[in-house]
Amino acid sequence: MVMRLGVEDICSISELVRSRRLSMGYSRSELSELSGVSESTIKRIESNGLVTLGSYLRILDSLKLKTEIIWKD
Repeated sequence: MVMRLGVEDICSISELVRSRRLSMGYSRSELSELSGVSESTIKRIESNGLVTLGSYLRILDSLKLKTEIIWKD
């Protein structure tokens, strides 16, 4: 599955992270340990999506989600 998301799609990313975490059977605590991102950051990404890019990348990688950053011209 490929999702192309922009800045305006933060809510979609938050929902994707939560849905994927649950489908993989991870608690927030388990994902925190796996990704090296604090549990409070995972809670924040799932609620409002406001975290650093580095945290996003670590979490998405731990959830086996491919990430691409594409520069706009």
